[in-house]
Amino acid sequence: MREEHTQYPQKVNVWAGIVGNYIVGPFFIDGNLNGVKYLELLQNDVVPTLANLHPDPANPQVPANTIWFQQDGAPPHYQINVRQYLNQSFPNRWIGRRGSMEWPAQSPDL
Repeated sequence: MREEHTQYPQKVNVWAGIVGNYIVGPFFIDGNLNGVKYLELLQNDVVPTLANLHPDPANPQVPANTIWFQQDGAPPHYQINVRQYLNQSFPNRWIGRRGSMEWPAQSPDL
């Protein structure tokens, strides 16, 4: 085995969530997280998984209206296309910057 050194430290981006007794994910993101990658993660992994766990009877493609989504104020979370998607998937049920409910900065939650 040969030890390798890189110019930049190795890093891994992982997204995971908790819904009731379920762990959602983990989902791994290649490279640095940006708005495009975060939106793809929401569209392709997070929201379909939540809809599968707790489907809305009127529209099984979206999570039930009892599920709230929470995120912090990281720049990728704040992009307009991400917020529009969250408004569509979680109408009046998401917490974050410019969301249905503002995320309290530095709150001691998860």
